[in-house]
Amino acid sequence: KLSHLVDQAARGRGVIIAKSGIPMAKLVPLITHLPPPTAVTSIRLDRFSPNFTQAEQLGLRNLTPYPAYSYVYSLPPATLTNLAYYFTFEYAKRQDVESYVMPLAKAVEQWQHCHKHSRLFWMEIGERLMIWDRRPVAQAPLIVLTGLQRFVYKLCDAIATPRQILQSWIAQSVEPAELVTLTDIRAALAACTAKGIMIEEDDCFLALAVPAPQSKLPTPDPNG
Repeated sequence: KLSHLVDQAARGRGVIIAKSGIPMAKLVPLITHLPPPTAVTSIRLDRFSPNFTQAEQLGLRNLTPYPAYSYVYSLPPATLTNLAYYFTFEYAKRQDVESYVMPLAKAVEQWQHCHKHSRLFWMEIGERLMIWDRRPVAQAPLIVLTGLQRFVYKLCDAIATPRQILQSWIAQSVEPAELVTLTDIRAALAACTAKGIMIEEDDCFLALAVPAPQSKLPTPDPNG
């Protein structure tokens, strides 16, 4: 899931990319404000991992203990297999891994290069949500969200669907002054996504900007 990649990156953890290098490569420029992974490498197959316990379903075969085990332990192959934790493997169907991972590897290299100067953060000033965008893909250095867009964006700090957002809007409404429909919610989400400050997958939305650290807050203009 794209949103899972964002969450892992935000937590400073490594991210695992399956056979989706190109879609993930398109996501990377949007998240250069988050800590980049140290490298893009092939997967390692470990005992107890899904790739081990569900190898056949995941298209892997011929799981074999790492060659080093045979130099350390003089054991029959079956015993060595029961002992080993790291395994080599083959794909059940021929895979050109390099071709579909290369776009992602190049995108991650750019991510590592530009992260130091890449920022995407928000702060609230009155009824306005101010979003400063200093990523290379920024459409504007400052985006101001008000009203429904502001509400929608803040709610998508955690993954949310349009219906969940609408329910939250109804729940927080003190008076039935402003009628908001699911169509309005989707329009607000689409506007944020088009600005590159939000991502969508399977009708789930996630805001990408992070709260501004106190030490980096711009000084608000008292004249607005």
